[in-house]
Amino acid sequence: MWIDPREDLCSNFALEPMIGAGFEKPMRQLSDYLSECWGQCWSYEADSDVLLRAYSRVVLDPIAKRNSTPAEEGVRITTTARRMLEAMTEWASEFHDDHFYLAGVAYEPEETFGQHLAGRLVKAGPRYFGSPDGRAESLCVKRSRFSHEHEVRLLCVGKEKLGTGPDIRHFSADPSKLLRV
Repeated sequence: MWIDPREDLCSNFALEPMIGAGFEKPMRQLSDYLSECWGQCWSYEADSDVLLRAYSRVVLDPIAKRNSTPAEEGVRITTTARRMLEAMTEWASEFHDDHFYLAGVAYEPEETFGQHLAGRLVKAGPRYFGSPDGRAESLCVKRSRFSHEHEVRLLCVGKEKLGTGPDIRHFSADPSKLLRV
């Protein structure tokens, strides 16, 4: 449910039929091939006020001087890759048809943003991005203007097609095991 449509770049790709292929194919969206995916975004930047403000919404009540939208206020928590991997192992035992990934985000300059994914599309075809590996790869590319985030994504790639599953997927986790104090 990213607001920025370029966070899931492949969902915006249009596939044109090959000229001279000898048959008519309608234009299709690459999103027709994509699997559902849910993600959590983490950052190596523990003390980034920019990130906390970007992913929080604070509207102060003029009288009480308190946040009137506390459900949209961000919090700062920490964990380790090992703890996330352990949580993923538990989730995988419950959701055995899904695939889980923990991956760093690659940042590309604006002028070449998406070229790696377009090249992969040409080389491997649209069905690659319907595979769990391809779907995870497609969600780990961002524009270099966001490189200050040093982002890591925890992804769950489902077996259903994009737009057919729930918007939010709940995974049980013991906070004392996942979070570092």
